Amino acid sequence: MDIGGLKQCDLSDLETLYKQPGEIAIPKSGSYKGVYLKRLDNPGASRKINRITLWAMFDLTPFGLNFYPDYGDWYFFHPSLAMGRFLPSVGPSRWREAETIRLNYHTSRLPNLVRSILYDEIKPLAENILLGIGGFNAEKDKGDQFYFAIERI
Repeated sequence: MDIGGLKQCDLSDLETLYKQPGEIAIPKSGSYKGVYLKRLDNPGASRKINRITLWAMFDLTPFGLNFYPDYGDWYFFHPSLAMGRFLPSVGPSRWREAETIRLNYHTSRLPNLVRSILYDEIKPLAENILLGIGGFNAEKDKGDQFYFAIERI
């Protein structure tokens, strides 16, 4: 599966891909360019403020992730503009029946309020492509907001 194929997927296709078993390994290093795929159809993602915020921050704004040996960070516009430091760990998804790479922001330098509400998960699909669910630190149908993909650049 490549980014073009992921863009063509509907929500049920993305759900199926996300739940597929497979080897889960945290990328050791590198920058990954992000692509917003689909907003989820649940009560949390349907809130108007969340729809507007996610559209502006991820559908309109270029974003991605950097991975380093022990941590990673999000960026907007360019990898050198990194913020949102996270600690990746392999474990069960908070929102789906799947093993994922969970991105925990508790060590980030973002304001306390922001870092306490952020939570994302990613799942490797191929060597350089990962599928993710972006959202908030809340349970299924409230925290899970949208699907995105990242590709190594």
